[in-house]
Amino acid sequence: MPVGLLIGSYSSVATATTPIVDFVRSVPGIAIIPLLVLVLGQGISMKVCIVAYVTVWPLLFNTIYGVRGVDRVAVETARSFHVSTLRTWLQVILPSALPLILTGLRLALATGLTVAIAAEITVGTQDGIGYFILLQSYSGMHHDRIFAAVVLAGLVGFFLNWLTVVASRRWIAWDSRGVQ
Repeated sequence: MPVGLLIGSYSSVATATTPIVDFVRSVPGIAIIPLLVLVLGQGISMKVCIVAYVTVWPLLFNTIYGVRGVDRVAVETARSFHVSTLRTWLQVILPSALPLILTGLRLALATGLTVAIAAEITVGTQDGIGYFILLQSYSGMHHDRIFAAVVLAGLVGFFLNWLTVVASRRWIAWDSRGVQ
């Protein structure tokens, strides 16, 4: 988020970082799993890195677009009343950008859960829902256990989405677009 706030706030920073960001984000997250396994092994650090890599993009871009979408009249009005930069950020820019930032968070959580489970299945780590599904498929296709693991993954995803919806309703109840 801080990087997105910085890039969204200053066009010179956006111009300087856009080629780098566009290049790095165009590498599919799943494609870097073998590289991460070579460097980090099959443990938790590999999963954390791959999840961080794929979740940074929705949060970064929604933060950038949220800051760029702030009503410039509101910012200029705050400046004309000699409101401090910090107070302008806290009372004008961040509240205006928050709906998109929270949307980015919702997307990042869903993507992160999917990629974490996919990484556990493809790499064969020693823990997690994906590992459990893989283990059950190797040990005689226990359909009931696989189904239970899939339901558990769905419940985790549902709970994470519910948390962001509750946070959105609490923090941005004023947003006319509403939270579904």
